[in-house]
Amino acid sequence: MRRHCYALRDDPDSVPPLQRSHSLGPLATLIDHPVIVGWANEFLADPYLASEQEYGFRMEMSFGGLRSVKDDPQTEFSPHNGGGMWRMPGATHTYHVIPGKAHAGLARAVWELNPVGKTDGGTMFISGSHSAQPPLPPAPRAVKIP
Repeated sequence: MRRHCYALRDDPDSVPPLQRSHSLGPLATLIDHPVIVGWANEFLADPYLASEQEYGFRMEMSFGGLRSVKDDPQTEFSPHNGGGMWRMPGATHTYHVIPGKAHAGLARAVWELNPVGKTDGGTMFISGSHSAQPPLPPAPRAVKIP
């Protein structure tokens, strides 16, 4: 899976044309991962659309993000949390929750394809919802996990 991601970035012509996507080739197995499908069917699916044969939710996109521990966080890492730029009435980035059920216009599954130790950093998340859109911190900070 990692080789496929690097090939897509560094040498896309080496990847067969019908596999030139982060949702195809060896990464396709992540699309139907039973944990993700189970969670999405339980919390996001429209109960009238979900069945044993069909998912009740949709996947709109898939993308890869390749980072290195050598990346300069000031110039090569740009976390995104909305920032209010497209906050309009009726925005689709809202979510609604009732006990045991949620509707979210934007939910993501993230796969870390590298081994990550306790103090290595790894994938970072900004807590809260896309619709809350708190301002980003002025500069990324390194966080050391005890």
